[in-house]
Parts: sequence; C-alpha cells; structure tokens
Amino acid sequence: MAVSGKEPQAPTVPEAQVRELVSRGTRLALWPKDMTLEEQRRLAYAALAYGLDPFLGDLTVLGGKPYVCSGGLRRLAEDRQTHGIHLGLHEEVAPEYLLDAQGRIQWVQEGLVYRPRVQPGTGQSCWKAELKKSPTCGGFVEFGEASFDDVGLKRPTWKDVRAMARTRAVNRVIRLAYAVAMTSVEELGIFPAEAIGFGVPPSGSPVEGAGGSPVPSGPPVEEAGGSPVPSDPPKGSTRRRAPSGSPCAPPDSPAPSGSPGGSAGCPAPSGSSSRAVAGRSGTPFTGTFAVSAAPEERSDPRGKTARVQAYAVNGGTLGEGERCVLWSRLGDHAVRGQILALKKGARVTAGGTLTARAGHLAVTELAAEDAETAV
Repeated sequence: MAVSGKEPQAPTVPEAQVRELVSRGTRLALWPKDMTLEEQRRLAYAALAYGLDPFLGDLTVLGGKPYVCSGGLRRLAEDRQTHGIHLGLHEEVAPEYLLDAQGRIQWVQEGLVYRPRVQPGTGQSCWKAELKKSPTCGGFVEFGEASFDDVGLKRPTWKDVRAMARTRAVNRVIRLAYAVAMTSVEELGIFPAEAIGFGVPPSGSPVEGAGGSPVPSGPPVEEAGGSPVPSDPPKGSTRRRAPSGSPCAPPDSPAPSGSPGGSAGCPAPSGSSSRAVAGRSGTPFTGTFAVSAAPEERSDPRGKTARVQAYAVNGGTLGEGERCVLWSRLGDHAVRGQILALKKGARVTAGGTLTARAGHLAVTELAAEDAETAV
C-alpha cells in the first residue's frame, strides 16, 4: 500500500470542548502560573485532539506552541492497544574523548552547557524502532539519533546520548503509526528548564560505560575502569567558570548533586564578604577549623563524598570565625573516612583548594588536633 507523503493533520475539536477544558483547569488551579490563556487553549486543543491529558505531563508548551512528550506518546500507544514496539541498535560510534596534557577529559562550555570534547565522528548513536498495531500488521519503522551536541542536557554523558536516541526512535515511530502531527519535545534538543507546562524531557541518567571508554558524568566523575577522568583543572587550563550567579557548579568546582549551597547547610557569614568567596577557584588553602555540626555522607551515581560544617579558628586563607564546609572530592576515600570520623566540637587542621561555591573547601589533607574529640 502506498504511503501518502502529506504531513498528518490534527483532528478537529469543537470549540466548546476546548473552552470547557480550559475552564476546568483554571477552576481547579491545574494550569502553571506562567502559562498564558492562548497557550492553555492550544494545549487543551492538542490534548482533546489526540486523547492526551494536559495535566499529567503528556504535553508541554515552547514558544507558544504545544509539543507532545515521550510519556504522552507511550500512553497514547497503550490506549490504542499497540501490539508491541521492538527497539534495536542500528548504528553507533562510541566516543573517543580528547584528553589534556595530564590525561583528563577536556570539557567545553557553551553558555551554561558543558560537554566533553570528543573526536569528530564519534559519540553518535542511532537506534531503530518498529511498531506493530496488531499481530498481522506489517509494522512501522523509524530511527532516532543523538550526539553530545543535541542531547539537550547541561552535562550530557554517553548514557544520556544513547537514551535520547532510543527515546527519539520510539517517539517518531508512535507519531508515524498514529498520525500525530505534533513534534515531540525530546527531538528538539532543549533544556528542561525551557519548557512550560507539566511534561519535560527526562533528566540525566547514571553513568554507563561503553567499550571500556572513559565515562564523564558531569565533571568531575569517579574513575571507572581505570580510564582517565576529569578532576581539578591544571594551571593554565582554558576551562571557564560559570557566569556569576549560575546555579550549577562548573567543571573546575565540582560539588556532587545535593551538596549544600550558600543558603543550605552552610549559610554565608554576615558582614563583609568571605575570603573563600573572593578567592579564585582552585586556590590552595590551609588552616585550623572547629567542627560545628556532625559530618554527613552524600552519594550520587558518580560516587560518595563526606562533608562537615566548620568555622575558621586559625584561618590562614579564611578570616577568623568564617564559616565553611569541608568536603572530600570524589574518589578520595581516605579523606572521606577522616571527615566522617569527626565529632562536633573537634578542631582540625586542613588543607586543599577553594571551589567556586561560596564557603566550600575541597579537603585533600586533614588531621585532628585533639585526638579526644575525634573518633
């Protein structure tokens, strides 16, 4: 059977139904506050046309236009009683990372986005998806491809690239099979923060290696399989810090996800600005500190760190009484164990480097001055 080359058209929806859905969402306060009335109408029209729910993450709005999300397309396929979707790898070139003189992965900053530098023609993944509406259906076939440049995440990993390629393949084959005229938001390569509404692209996944190659998971990452990983930037490195006020830590100041900021866990001191804030990221520090709270351990897919709140007693780099957070870098298990062994009130001498996060000191050497105050 010949396939028409015309683009699918959205079904016609009565205006009364659109007004009713918009009114119900407004009455129950289900619409996002930053969504205009026209965007609500367009989202309601698209939802009614394809049997989707605008309040459950099936749709989103970008630039005033509605886009369908992966969850909405999968729900649509389930409602239509799809016989099955077969997904397989079509073609893939594992990334070959470019390393600096010290054997660490180079990262490139573009605005608020950080991506690893790879050899041209590598770090690309293409997956094939086949959908059958019934056991006797010949099947619909589509492909999804992705690379580090178009994943749409702030710090993409190789697993993110492969996951996005699979998602795009599934989205496209469902759109093809059921004549969905809207583009899926995952195909645009945007950031989740840019979407207005309930449905946003999936966030980054934990690290996964491929072919024994190094796996960056948002700088820095813990060493995997003996491969080189990013760490502190060498002197003279061209890596740039994030713009002032940026909520994300740049590659040269890695604080694992969930680490406390200036207002959480370690509030910035009142009065004059902290020297830790004024100091350049990567500047060595040393001094004596008094532990002001029990230490805690943090973990994420990249590894574990330990941190403890303290204030400077004989600051050296910091001023007397300035508050800070002492924390261990990923992979530094010895320092992590020392920090976790501290008790509130203990005095320690510590050395390491300043980070771009206000009041955060990455410890590389630590010793308790009073043995009785440390376990």
